[in-house]
Amino acid sequence: MREFWIDRWKGLLILLVVLGHGNLAQDETSTLLLSIRNFIYLFHMPAFFILAGLCFNTTTIHNEHFRNLIVKRSKRLLLPYLVFGVFSWVVYDV
Repeated sequence: MREFWIDRWKGLLILLVVLGHGNLAQDETSTLLLSIRNFIYLFHMPAFFILAGLCFNTTTIHNEHFRNLIVKRSKRLLLPYLVFGVFSWVVYDV
């Protein structure tokens, strides 16, 4: 069953990631904006990992062999990551 409170927190964390990676503290002389960015960086990624751990379904591990599960998820996650990495390298460096 989907937990909507987790989705809401993840949405808020996504907004904080965008805010932190944006032009929030581009001007290094603004100590307030720099402090806000540093505060966001303290917790946004650990919070994502905690929420992902709450959503982890252990029945898939018991129903599949662990090696098959790792291979399937690696293809799903690492292959797009590598393709995008090579694409962005070509676009930005060439």
